[in-house]
Amino acid sequence: MKEFSKKITAILGYLIFLNVLALSKEDFAPVMVDDLVIFVPSEVGQSPVIAPVKTIRDIYNANETVSVVVNTELSGDQDWVGIYRVGDNNDWDNVIAWNWVEGQGEVILDRDQKSMPEGSYEVRLFFHNEYGANATVRASYRFTVIGHNYGEMGSDEVVVSAYSQDDRAVVYHPSDWSEKTPVIFFATGWHNTTHTSYETLLTFVASHGYSVIYVPDDGSYSSELQKFKDIVAEFSNHLDTSKMGVLGHSSGGGFAFWVLDYMSETYGENGRFLMVFDPYFAYGMGSDSMKALPSNTNLVILQFGKDGGYHTGNETDPRIPLSEYALLESIPNDQKDYQVYVEENADHSYVTGDRPYTQMQGALRPLDALMAYTFKHEASAHDVVLEVGSDYPLRDGLQELRPSDDYQYACDNQYANPEIDYCHEYEGKL
Repeated sequence: MKEFSKKITAILGYLIFLNVLALSKEDFAPVMVDDLVIFVPSEVGQSPVIAPVKTIRDIYNANETVSVVVNTELSGDQDWVGIYRVGDNNDWDNVIAWNWVEGQGEVILDRDQKSMPEGSYEVRLFFHNEYGANATVRASYRFTVIGHNYGEMGSDEVVVSAYSQDDRAVVYHPSDWSEKTPVIFFATGWHNTTHTSYETLLTFVASHGYSVIYVPDDGSYSSELQKFKDIVAEFSNHLDTSKMGVLGHSSGGGFAFWVLDYMSETYGENGRFLMVFDPYFAYGMGSDSMKALPSNTNLVILQFGKDGGYHTGNETDPRIPLSEYALLESIPNDQKDYQVYVEENADHSYVTGDRPYTQMQGALRPLDALMAYTFKHEASAHDVVLEVGSDYPLRDGLQELRPSDDYQYACDNQYANPEIDYCHEYEGKL
């Protein structure tokens, strides 16, 4: 009788599978019936299936430290997670790195690290300090290690050229400017008027063969937009405006959405990206315009600190970038990512200053991959940058929220555009 039931289940599963071929990947979910997997339509608004254990990223560089998120019930008795090469057995000698797991959440696998060269790996969750031939793998997740080390400084010598009408506005570009380069617009933080405040970031971009324009904050975003265009006109012989990127930090991170929207009317038909660091309110943008940003944009929102930098004394309510991300309905999920970078020095000023680029890898590594994917069409770069974070950062435990009143820069203060509900727009979506 059980075998007959299985056959009926298989037929039903096949019919359902034919039906969902016309649906998007988010419209159906896998369900186990006995030892068969069938796909059934998901309910509208249903939360996605959360992996019991998952690496923070699906792609790592060789010998990089790996972090995982545990989302399953534990035994409470010497539970641990370890990295194995795919195909290796559970012997202790095969463990690449490991750590104890005391509860759900993020775990850094940094104990007894061994060489982890390019190849396919998986993390495995064990209970009761089990390992070896008789150990039971409670959950596992595969990831890939690649040889290309995104985040390294580029090989181009960098020159800074001033705009003729305002020497505070500059272009960082390769010293050999004989061929046109993609153009990247940088929207600075509030009241910043000195490009050296972002020396490492701007130099890094130009070292990879791109031209990045810095315009000081002059109190008028409309005039800054015009100045961006005027600078492009002045250096038009060196800039390939069919390939465009926008970077922004803090208040400039919010303004960057307007820069992308405005510049996309003329530029970027052969590739465009947007990456914002700890963004504030999306100045100049309404709800409808946020929802209608160009669909061929590759986009990353990077938030520093799991709780929006609450511990640093310079806190931006994460509800602001979360709501901005929730509004980006025109951009497909595989072209956008919400990332949270948590390290000791990861605060609101992380991308500022002239400190060594090796101390800014949380931002420069995904930025490098984003530029390579957008302008050079490097397929491997997609997973490096667009599979790092999560479309559901709250559900996956990557982002935490404190009461909004706890933040120095709250989601409902006087600078907010009343057309966008920055305190609640994300609810039920992320």
